[in-house]
This record gives sequence, structure tokens and C-alpha cells, in this order.
Amino acid sequence: MDRMNRKKILASVLLGIICVVANLLIVFNDRKLILNDYTMNITMEIDSNVSGELQMFYSSKSNYTKDCFTADRVKTIAAEKGYNGKIDFDVNAGSRFVRLDFPEEANAQLSLHSVTIKLNGVQRDIAADELASRITAYNQLEQCTVRGGTLCITTQDTDGYIVIRLGDIVDEIAAASSRGTYNIVLKVAACIAIDLLYVLFLLNQERVYGYIYDIVDNRALVSRLSKNDLKSRFAGSYLGVIWSFIQPVVTVLVYWFVFQVGFRSSDVVNSSGETVPFILWFIAGLVPWFYYSDTWSMATNVLLEYSYLVKKVVFNIDILPLVKMLSGLIIHVFFVGLILVLYTVYGMFPGIIVVQLLYYSLCMFVMILGQAYLTSSCVIFFRDLSQFINIWMQLGIWMTPIMWNIDTIGISGTIKTIFKLNPMYYIVQGYRDTLINGVWFWQRPELTLYFWIFTVGVFVLGRVVFKRLKPHFADSQERSATRKSMHSIM
Repeated sequence: MDRMNRKKILASVLLGIICVVANLLIVFNDRKLILNDYTMNITMEIDSNVSGELQMFYSSKSNYTKDCFTADRVKTIAAEKGYNGKIDFDVNAGSRFVRLDFPEEANAQLSLHSVTIKLNGVQRDIAADELASRITAYNQLEQCTVRGGTLCITTQDTDGYIVIRLGDIVDEIAAASSRGTYNIVLKVAACIAIDLLYVLFLLNQERVYGYIYDIVDNRALVSRLSKNDLKSRFAGSYLGVIWSFIQPVVTVLVYWFVFQVGFRSSDVVNSSGETVPFILWFIAGLVPWFYYSDTWSMATNVLLEYSYLVKKVVFNIDILPLVKMLSGLIIHVFFVGLILVLYTVYGMFPGIIVVQLLYYSLCMFVMILGQAYLTSSCVIFFRDLSQFINIWMQLGIWMTPIMWNIDTIGISGTIKTIFKLNPMYYIVQGYRDTLINGVWFWQRPELTLYFWIFTVGVFVLGRVVFKRLKPHFADSQERSATRKSMHSIM
């Protein structure tokens, strides 16, 4: 007993040390903004009596080429009676180059007085002289000179444009923003959240240790049930468990054909400005969704499926959701390995950061387990819940940026924030950060903080509800069996 208490004290001390180290890292870390997560506002003071459309294309590629601008990264402002005053464009903050396309009229004359860039509360003004020095390329211009503090532009033909280099200015603004008030508040909030979680652990450590001991004591049983569960899904079929791997592969191929071949989805540009094949970007988001949707759906019905064990007094039913979690994890590990092989074939193996996939897999595991405890305990009393979850899975795959790019779809900042409240966004983005963008999880403190607050809250709620309803599981199963017998007789 004394030995057990010493282990508990040692574990509490170690967690306390981890919390202190985490607080110090947060306080002294001068984080660099992940620019693709933000929207940058470009305000131009411009005069012209030419009507038509002004278009701004933007590109996050590190080097300018004629084909670095794509049709999915463009903002348009139309004026019927010309332009006189300030106009605004909201573009992705990761943009290194912008291209201003003038109205499609020959000999159009425009006076560009100044440009102001705003990012995360910090702004930078660019005068006409500096703006002229930043013009990297142009097309169909009769004149482009600075006179009296104004950049005067006259087009030759209907396809006039200028390309402006903004990369170093964006980096300058981002560095200033990372030292701003918002970042300080975020650090304080992160430290408080970590400390509160540690206090919550100390107040409930007996329950936490009891739960862990139950899993450790029953590890052999959990392992055996997980393997049997995986085999039983396709019992009687010739290929057996192989179908568990064939079905997701076929799904990936179907989606790939629809989006890549049918809709001709363009390749994706990562945070470093490099082009990534669509299939690599796509599969990095779809594989974690497979594990999430399949495992949560199956874990929700686990008490109904193993009703014969629920009725046994001596059986610890707390481990049943874990059975579904682990059986699904076997398939997930296979597909993660397949992803790494595919990235290696394309010559884009991510390097040492690949270990971060373990972190995001753990995040998903804990989140699904908490949700499974909540829904599996409720579905016994409300059988329609499983149908609601199936409907959510059909909607959720489209509400999560898996098949569409949240950075280029052209939605407002508020709508983008709402989409990011979906906890699966953190997981999907995390897989892509690891495999494509080379971004560590601590570089996204807002999302990381939000995700763990949500996950811990759901897990605690799930465990509380499961414990409260646990004494009534067997009775509910008996009543349900009785009702089925009555219906069959009638």
C-alpha cells in the first residue's frame, strides 16, 4: 500500500514538474505566426474614371513565376463609375506576391497614392516610391511612373496588371504582431488552462488512478476482445479482415477520381510556398476522418453489441469502448503507414516531424473515447441517437476541411473561425501540418488550447454520465429485450 502511495505521489510530482516546464516554455517562447491561418487586409487609395473590375490575385509561393497565381486565389471589386478613394481587399496572410489586374479597357489611367497592409492589429503603410520599387513584373503598361508622391499607371491593352512583392513586409508585420497584446493574453490564458487542468487532476486523482488501474489490470482481456472484434466484423466472408482495409482504399480512390479527375482540383501550395500534389493533401485529411467516423459510430453501439457482457455483474464494462477504439486503431496504423509510403514515393517524406503523428493520433483517441463514453451510455435509453450520429458523420465530412481548402475557398474570417471550432479541424490540420507544412503543434497555441479544453471537458462529462447510468444498463437491456419479444409475438 505504501508502495502504491509512493507511485501516486511520484506521478503527481512529475506532472507538476511538466506543468511548470510547460508554463516556462509558453512564457518565454516568442512564437512565429502561422500566416496561412490569418487574413491580411490590403487597402489602396486609388483614383480612376475607368469603370469595370479590379482584381487582386495572391500567391504564397516564395518565388515569382508567371503561373504562380491561380483562379481560386483572387478577390474582385467592381465599380460602374470608376474608382475614387480607398478600396479594400482581404487576402490570405501567407501571400508573398499580389497581382493587381486593371479594368479591361485600353488606355485606362489609374493613380495609386498609397497602400496599407493590416494584419492582426498591426499595419504598415507603403508610399508610392516604395511601391514602385516593389513591382516585380507588369504587363501591357504604357506608363508606370511616380509623380508627386503618386504612382501613375496607363495601360496599353485590356490585360494590364502589376505584380507587387510583399513577402518581407508581411514578415515584418507578423513579427510585430507576435509581440503584441493579443499574444500576451494568449500566453496567460494557456498557462491558466494548464494549471487548472493540473488542479483538476489533483482533486480527482483517485478516480484517474482507478480508471488507469482498471485498464492495466484488464489489458490482456482488452487486447483479446479487440482482435476478436476486428475479425468478427467480416466473419463468414472469404477475405475476412482484409475487407477492413479494402473498403477505405476504394473510398479514397473514388474521392480522388471525383475531385482530381472529375472536378480537376488543382494542386495545393503549402506554408513554404511549395506545390503539393492534391492526392497527398487529400489523403492526409481523409485518413484521420476514417478513424474518427468509423470508431465513434461503432463505440456508440458497443454496449448494445456486447449486451451479454453488460448483464454480467463481474464484468467491468468500462473497458468495452476501449475495445472498439483499439480494433479501429489497428486499421488506422496501417493507413498511416500507407500515407508515409505514398509520401516517400512522391519524394516528400516529412522527416523527423513525422513523430508528431503520434501526438495527433493520441489527441483523436482521447477525444473519441470521451465521446464514446457519453454516447454509448445514452444510446441504451435513446436508441435513435446512433442514427443522429450517422447523419452527423455524413454532414461532418463536408463541414471539416477535408475535400476543400479553408485557406482558398474565399469565406470570411468569422465563418472560417466557426469551421475551426469543429475539433476534427485540429486533427485534420495537424496531420497536414506534420506531413506537408512542417508545423509543430505548439506553433498553433490557440487551436491546441481550445482542442484540449474541449476534449477534457467531453471526456469528464462522458465518464460522469457513464458512471451515473451504469447501474441501469442491465435493466434497460432487459426491458428492451422484453419489448422485442412482445412485438414478435404480436
